[in-house]
Amino acid sequence: MAEVEQQPTSAPSSPKKKHRILRSFLLTILIILLLLASSLVIMMSTDRGSRFLLDRVLEAQKIIKYEYEGGNLLRGIILKNVLVQLKDVDVSLDRADVGLGWRSLLLEKEVHLSHADVR
Repeated sequence: MAEVEQQPTSAPSSPKKKHRILRSFLLTILIILLLLASSLVIMMSTDRGSRFLLDRVLEAQKIIKYEYEGGNLLRGIILKNVLVQLKDVDVSLDRADVGLGWRSLLLEKEVHLSHADVR
């Protein structure tokens, strides 16, 4: 009888197994990022979510103080009693209806006002 050389079966499948693990890991990360992005968009499109996000922004910065009146971040927000405190000047507004420019936010990471109705 001829001797049959037996090769370990795990050696050829090892690169496939590593590739499968890497692919599933990257797919999991992608799904998590998509869920986070979709939850952020949903929050921005609702009044309660917009208010929540604006409250977090208000806590993080000290230059602007305002009260949320209504609206959402996608279509425009209404703020009342807005106070902008700079070194030389204080700007006070009774009511501001503000729309945000999203292209600048995504491309330049800056917030630009696309339109504003200020009293």
